[in-house]
Amino acid sequence: MIKRRPFSELKEGEDYYKTPEGYIVYTEKYHLERGYCCQSGCRHCPYGFNKLTGKFDKQKRRCPKSKGRLLFYFDKTLN
Repeated sequence: MIKRRPFSELKEGEDYYKTPEGYIVYTEKYHLERGYCCQSGCRHCPYGFNKLTGKFDKQKRRCPKSKGRLLFYFDKTLN
């Protein structure tokens, strides 16, 4: 079971940043540590989810222990 860290434990600039409009945007690093795609169309989604189509147009596979380094990349369309 994946346990999410409370927001108070996240580091600004590393896990998230704030836009000039005041929105909180989670980084790719945060998404990889979380370990799954929430299918919300996040700006830095490493899993390749496209909110407009509702599909994973391009899926990136990463190793959580590789500190975000890309292991391999392939196109995959899920129906």
